[in-house]
Amino acid sequence: MRERPRPQVEARHVLNRRRIEPINLRNLRMNMLTRLCALLLAASLAGCVADGMRMVDGHVNNAVSLVAGPQGEPANVAIFVASTRRSEGAADDGRANFSLTSIGVPLNHRAGNVERPSFGGADRRRHFTVLSKRNMDEQEFCGEVASHVSGRIGNSRDVLLYVHGFNTSADDARYRLAQIVADGRFSGVPALFVWNSRGGLFNYESDKEAATVSRDALEKLLVDLSHTPGVGRIHVLAHSMGAWLTMETLRGVAQSGHPDLDGKLGEVMLAAPDIDLNVFRQQVARVDPRDESEQC
Repeated sequence: MRERPRPQVEARHVLNRRRIEPINLRNLRMNMLTRLCALLLAASLAGCVADGMRMVDGHVNNAVSLVAGPQGEPANVAIFVASTRRSEGAADDGRANFSLTSIGVPLNHRAGNVERPSFGGADRRRHFTVLSKRNMDEQEFCGEVASHVSGRIGNSRDVLLYVHGFNTSADDARYRLAQIVADGRFSGVPALFVWNSRGGLFNYESDKEAATVSRDALEKLLVDLSHTPGVGRIHVLAHSMGAWLTMETLRGVAQSGHPDLDGKLGEVMLAAPDIDLNVFRQQVARVDPRDESEQC
């Protein structure tokens, strides 16, 4: 009897706490993907086409995070931002600053798009814009997250943490996350980790160094969120070089004795990950040794 050939494995993965699945073997939930096809389009960031994204279950029927504005005004997405980004010439020390930023989603928004002006100033009725921003310290940041999840039930207590990729500005990252929340009808709390990308096509090496410097800040953010009262699961969506940063960070969390954030780690979605396959296998082996025998 002939042995059936093993399927080819593509260098794009979706990681969860139970197993690693090659793309062409994944049991996709087609009804959910039909409703959330905008998320697949949304991951086309900085010219990279994402594959292997799977939306978090249970969030499609309730969009607590997308708040409708007054008639004729944009909807509002409140995003918790932790940023290690520094001004030009400033030392990159890897320490995070915190804020709560409100992003306006325009009335004419079409799923999969981030409407921005081709030239001139932005019109908040036609373009994604920053409606407000409030800076805060770390303790206030965690307190605000706890306040946002207070009184919620089920999946609405979850956090979706987005880690952007190479050659991405802070504005691009904020608008993209707001678009994903709006199109995906995510009902939990959106959070964004902004690392010190130089935002240039020829800055790959400096971006890699900046991502490396940010590992400790991302690790502390994940741990702090997992300890925040009322928070459910923490899902991570990472793109490009942000996927490498995420996996390195989860590797560090695992080595500190909390491989699944003490039960709070949900789905980890890597869109167009900038990770060598062998490096990825080593990272996964640290994050959850139980998965090592199931890798392809």
